[in-house]
Amino acid sequence: MTFVFGYGSLVNPKSIQRTLGREISEEDLLEARLSDHVRKWQLVDWVIIQDLNLERIIPAIFLDIVREQGKEVNGILFQLSEEELDKMDCSERNYDRIHISNLIEPIVSDPVYMYVGKEKYTVPPKESVVLAQYERLIEDGVSFWGNAFQQHYYESTLVHSFPRKDGKYVFISPK
Repeated sequence: MTFVFGYGSLVNPKSIQRTLGREISEEDLLEARLSDHVRKWQLVDWVIIQDLNLERIIPAIFLDIVREQGKEVNGILFQLSEEELDKMDCSERNYDRIHISNLIEPIVSDPVYMYVGKEKYTVPPKESVVLAQYERLIEDGVSFWGNAFQQHYYESTLVHSFPRKDGKYVFISPK
């Protein structure tokens, strides 16, 4: 088995369940801290957004994680099988999976990975937006874990200046 460190939408148990395609319980999840990093709104992916009965393709910004000495990011550890890890790799296609067992607390016996943005997806076009639905998914997950977790999340997340966009969205499938 393997652990993944979720720091964005994957702090939300519902998002983890949707990604893995199975039920999880709170006992399956573990609060954790990653040293020498901060969250940053910089990962670009193109989505189809439904807006006023129209569908448009737009560049959307998602959370990423970057090194910053002396800082600490909170998140959630969840355990998954090799098959589920392969599924995560597909789901997180604009991210690289990296090994972080030496940077995470608490220490766990199995390997720990996280997803960091591939460099070519970390330069947002000027017309990029943050999707309100994605932001709400994260906020719901953060509040699920309580006030201290929520406060640490905001302290370890760089503020963005992108406009927010309402509407339902779907990811464009890779070719």
